[in-house]
Amino acid sequence: MKGRKWMVSALLAAMTCSAPLYAEVNALSDSDLGEISAQGLQTVTNPTDISDQQNNNDSVQLNGETQSVSSSIEIVNSSASALNVHQNSASADNSSDIALYQSNDQFAENSTYSNQSISNDADATDQNNNNRSVQINSDAQSNTSAFIISNAAGSAENIGQNVLSADNLESVNTITQENIQHAFNGEMDFEVLTQNIYSSDTSNQNNNVSSVQLNENAQIDVSGAVVTNSANSAENIGQNIVSVSGTDSFNTIASSNEQSATNYTRDYTEQNIGSFSSDYQKNNINSVQLNDNAQNSVEALVLSNSAASASNIAQNFGSSVAASGFNDITQSNTQNAYNGTGWENWSFQNINNNDLSSSTTSLFYQDNLNAAVQLNDYTTAQNDVKAFALANTAHSASNIAQNVAGAENVSDGNSFDQLNIQSADNWGWNVQAISNEGAAVANSAQDNINGSVEILEGQNRFEGMALANTVMSASNIAQNFASGKNWDGVNIGMQENSQDASSAVYSEQYIGNNSLGSQDTWGQYNDNGSVQATGGQNEINALSVSNAAGSAQNIAQNVAYYESFSNVSSIEQLNRQSALSDTYAYQDISNVAQNNDNNGYQQNNNAAVQILGTQNNENVASFANSAMSAVNIGQNILVISDTQGTDNADQLNIQDTTAYAYAEQIVTNDGVLGSSWAVSQNNNNGAVQLTNAQNDFDGFALSNSVMSAVNIGQNIADINNPLGLSTLQQDNIQTAYNEATFSQSVINDFAVSQNNNNGGTQLNDSQNNVSSLVVLNSVGAAVSSDISVSNVVGSVPLGTVLEQITDVYTENSLESDQVIENYVDIDGQNNNNSSVQLNDSQVASTAIDLSNTAAAAHNYGNNIANLTGASGWTVNQIASQTAINR
Repeated sequence: MKGRKWMVSALLAAMTCSAPLYAEVNALSDSDLGEISAQGLQTVTNPTDISDQQNNNDSVQLNGETQSVSSSIEIVNSSASALNVHQNSASADNSSDIALYQSNDQFAENSTYSNQSISNDADATDQNNNNRSVQINSDAQSNTSAFIISNAAGSAENIGQNVLSADNLESVNTITQENIQHAFNGEMDFEVLTQNIYSSDTSNQNNNVSSVQLNENAQIDVSGAVVTNSANSAENIGQNIVSVSGTDSFNTIASSNEQSATNYTRDYTEQNIGSFSSDYQKNNINSVQLNDNAQNSVEALVLSNSAASASNIAQNFGSSVAASGFNDITQSNTQNAYNGTGWENWSFQNINNNDLSSSTTSLFYQDNLNAAVQLNDYTTAQNDVKAFALANTAHSASNIAQNVAGAENVSDGNSFDQLNIQSADNWGWNVQAISNEGAAVANSAQDNINGSVEILEGQNRFEGMALANTVMSASNIAQNFASGKNWDGVNIGMQENSQDASSAVYSEQYIGNNSLGSQDTWGQYNDNGSVQATGGQNEINALSVSNAAGSAQNIAQNVAYYESFSNVSSIEQLNRQSALSDTYAYQDISNVAQNNDNNGYQQNNNAAVQILGTQNNENVASFANSAMSAVNIGQNILVISDTQGTDNADQLNIQDTTAYAYAEQIVTNDGVLGSSWAVSQNNNNGAVQLTNAQNDFDGFALSNSVMSAVNIGQNIADINNPLGLSTLQQDNIQTAYNEATFSQSVINDFAVSQNNNNGGTQLNDSQNNVSSLVVLNSVGAAVSSDISVSNVVGSVPLGTVLEQITDVYTENSLESDQVIENYVDIDGQNNNNSSVQLNDSQVASTAIDLSNTAAAAHNYGNNIANLTGASGWTVNQIASQTAINR
């Protein structure tokens, strides 16, 4: 398909219950119905064994080879949603004195609510239950090519595209492209969204409420400008694509996206699942789950999966070649995302695996996700993806803005302006209660993920600008990329990012592994407000990779390459960032058996970052794993060669972070009448733990932060032959405040190879052979790192000033309490409280700032100037730093 080839080239350029809360499922009463407006209701009762049953309520489900090997401009599947999809395309050749105006003004509002009740009185095999969700199975939408591919359930969504090609324009021309988009999902009134599933024994059962789930080979080898799957979300996607060549005129070209997404979710979203035993059961609420080979080898400008979120993605692509005259090119994105309106924004998941009547409660490969993003085990999901933006978002407010501009062989007067203004606010309260009980319990490979990001496999060999997995967070990612060559005349280049992110999140997790007899629990992962990666995300080549849970995060990147310029007036790169995070994380893990309790390879993460055997061989400018933190990362990269008459080049980062956090973890390993064995158990509370991870990393910034306020500001300038340069200025102004409380209690009979980290940093055979400007591992800390590096080759006029200024203030306040009770025998135990522990790590690594920080206030400042063959310079390097730790 001709369009497909064009797209490819463009890309390359609270509490656990001892018995079920429900014994039967009943339809809603007439009085209940009277309180519900525009709502889908589904009640299904199966008195006998069932197999291969699909129950969909206000959902989109694609099976088999549906829409595979298809070609289209738009492929849209929606249910219980409000959608606007609009495209403006124009071609102007050999024209003069034209005024072209393309505008998309879109408003989407959705306010449906859905309730589903399924009762399986006997065995259920191969059953899919979807409530207000998107589920894509088998080979659906594989090998499909379209400009827009959209699947939406219970969402408000706007997709606007403007595409322009202009050749050989003369005289005075004005071209304007704009997208004005507003999406509202949900009601201000309090509503209840529920899914109730009761079964005897289950095998291969998927239960989704307000979720996106992709299975088997869904959406592999897809090619599109936009590929999006959304459930119970408000989402805006705006794209402006401009190509101008061979003009001799006065040209004004403006591309803009103005977007507002509000996901009220002022409701109580609840999922209740009950069964005696289960094999391969997946229970998802307000989550994104990718399984098997889903979304492999996708090529797209945007690939987005969103659940229970407010999300904006804006992209501007501009190209100007062989243009003379006066050219003014402006690209701007203004984005506001709001998710939730207060603490009544609940997400509650209750899973009861209880069989007190038979000999054994058996669980095998059960996934329980509440407000989570999961790339599942034994998958290749999202491998080999090529995209400018890949985003998986759950229960968050997220903005991604990208401006890409290139101009070559232009003369007279030229102006490039790229601007991103973003705000994201997120509220949420997640509760997950998992009860595994019986006369005897056999539990293998159960994942309980609450308000967390879990990468078990997948996302390997990603190539693009931004990869983001965001859960229960407010996240802003802004990227400006400009390239100019052979400019002559008065030229101005401006790149600016202004970002505000605030997140207020409560996460509670209760896990009860309790048996009246003996129990075996193996390979159980319990993540609460955490980022966990045990596979995948290797060999990535990108500007930015971000995994965020319960955080407020800003990532801004400005990259500019200017070559062979004459009479350049001004070049400026500016990042203004503010992040506020207020978080609470509580986790209670009970491994108790009346007789013998055997527990092996259990990972318990509460407000933690745990990376095991992955994130290796990366080539990334910024790589960040953030849990319950406020993080700002600002990077300015400027390369100028063979310029004349440059007045000034400025790079500035203004960053402010504030984090308030509380984390409490209780782990009990007890054989009441017999013995309890905990083998290879990791208990991380407000901690960073890396094992055989993040080796052979190559980039500018590598950050792992937990319950911290972190600023990373980097200015990098490479100036060659700058004849006529007057001023080169690089500034970092940073403020970080952190207030954190940690509490951990662990009780053991027998423990073998147990790690207990409370407010600690533990690295095991990790971060070896790293080459990066900054490596930061921060726990319960206020940390600021700023680097200004300037390399100048060549002479300049007398009086030229190089100024590097650093002004930093950090303050940290911490309380940390750890109690470990060992009653019988211990073999190999590490207990870290507000500490840093490195085991065979950070070997042969190279960095300017290599920092492991726990319970501290740290400032790292570096001003580095290298002048070669230079004369006429005045160099000022000024640093003002304050650090207070209480």
